[in-house]
Amino acid sequence: MEQIVKPLRLEKGWSQEQLAEIAGLSVRTIQRLENGGTSSLETAKALSAVFDTPPDVFLNNAPDLGTSQLEKLADVERERRVRRRFKFYRHLITYLIVNMGLVLINLTFNAETIWFHYPLFGWGIGLIFHAIKTFLPDWEQRLEARLRKKD
Repeated sequence: MEQIVKPLRLEKGWSQEQLAEIAGLSVRTIQRLENGGTSSLETAKALSAVFDTPPDVFLNNAPDLGTSQLEKLADVERERRVRRRFKFYRHLITYLIVNMGLVLINLTFNAETIWFHYPLFGWGIGLIFHAIKTFLPDWEQRLEARLRKKD
């Protein structure tokens, strides 16, 4: 198990405590897994949700991941981050262009009634949430882990 959990954790830049909190597991469980211990199905499911991998990767009867397979997992994660950022920047550019057009239309044709701030504000809220999801992707997993602990 050490060949799987520790490299994935270090790739994310997390401490054992952070991984335990995000996954909803104990620090002792993370330490045990990194020292070659066995994992239960529930532990494997929690880790698979955190690292976005199939649960059988974390089960003992799964074949050990080689370095190339770990690199593939890291490449998939990097590609996913790049794709998220590209979508966000496309959203931001669309927001700016459309809202500049709305400001021009409003001020050119009906300057007495200012209405452009409504779509500017409403769409801006959506853009803020998109930015949070893009640049702070772990917040959902951390929230889920805290909710699981309370249940």
